[in-house]
Order: sequence, then structure tokens, then C-alpha cells
Amino acid sequence: MKKCLLFVLTAAVLFSFAACKKSPENISEESTAPEQSTSEAAEETTAHELETLRLRELEPDEVLVVYFNGREGVEEAAKAVSAALSCDSFEIVPAEPYPEEEEAKLERAANEYENLLLPALEGHVEDMSAYSAIVAVFPEFGGNLPMAVRTFMEDYDLRRTLIVPVCLTSDKGVGFAMEQFRSLMSLCPVYGGTVITPEEDIRAKTAELLDAALQ
Repeated sequence: MKKCLLFVLTAAVLFSFAACKKSPENISEESTAPEQSTSEAAEETTAHELETLRLRELEPDEVLVVYFNGREGVEEAAKAVSAALSCDSFEIVPAEPYPEEEEAKLERAANEYENLLLPALEGHVEDMSAYSAIVAVFPEFGGNLPMAVRTFMEDYDLRRTLIVPVCLTSDKGVGFAMEQFRSLMSLCPVYGGTVITPEEDIRAKTAELLDAALQ
């Protein structure tokens, strides 16, 4: 029954989606989105309808946890989700590592963001089409979505992939990172959006996320 549902949903998406990637300038919270055409509005409607495809309908080998370990707690959260779902995981690794020192790391991140620089990555998911859902775990850098995450998400055709975003924040809060991520993936089926602050228990928060997604 599950396979039939996925087949029907996949067929619907194939005819509905035109593109998942967005132009670099759209990542800014200050940018103004152009007026939507009828087809674009239909694509977004289809994406939101596909949020009904929950993780509970998928087998472990159909789910991939993707994480960018740019802040303390990201790897822990990713491993907690991966262990709970018994699924694969993949780490987003920049070809040029970010500095470990926080100020230098944020300085580089700000330069990439302001100049729309997409850092090259190491490694590649061999067959992304094998996965029906991605749990994307990432930090915010200075309140913004790290461009390394954008590089990864734009490197694949995710129009028929359910995406579950999880953002870990600094003590200054999430800023626009989650909003930017959802904007980047606006034509893709995105389920919810979980934010984990430094004060929160990571395992408890990921368990809460999975309880909701598995209902």
C-alpha cells in the first residue's frame, strides 16, 4: 500500500514541479519575491499537499539524514535521528574546512553569504533518487543559513523528496536561517521545521520531532 502511495505521489510531482532551485539572491530575507504565476502557485500547493507524506510511511532505507556539522550539537542531533529511524546519514563537508574559532568562522560565513559564494563540497550522495525523505540538520551562522548547506541542497533534484529541516542555533537565536531554508526549498515538500536552542535537550527535542513526523 505504501509503495502504491509513493508511486502516485511521485507521478503527481513529476507533472507538477518545474524546478526546485532558487536564484542565489532569493536567500536574502530582504529580497522581494516576484509575483507568482498560476503554474508556480500550483507547484507550491502540490508541495504543501505532499507534506501529508510522513516518515511513518517510509522504510529506513528510504530516509537519509543529512547534516552540516558547523556548530556544537549538530552531529548529536543527526545521529539521534539516524539511530531512531535506523536510516543512513551523510555529512556535508566543505572542501575548505571552516575555521574552528567562532569569530573567524562567522567572518567567512558572512563573506560567503554577502557575496553569494557557494563553497565546494567533498563527497556526493551516489543515488539521491533512492531516498524519499531527507532530514536536514544544520546550524545558523550569524543568523543565516550556511552557504555550504545551500550548495548541497542545490546539487540534487529534490522535487520529489520530503524534507524535514532541523536548525540548531547559537545563544543569539535562529535569525533567518530556517526562513531562508524554507524559501530555498519552497517548491519542494517541506515538513514542519524544528529549531533547537542551546538551552534545550537535543535528544528530547529530536524525539519530539520524530513523534510529530511519525504520527
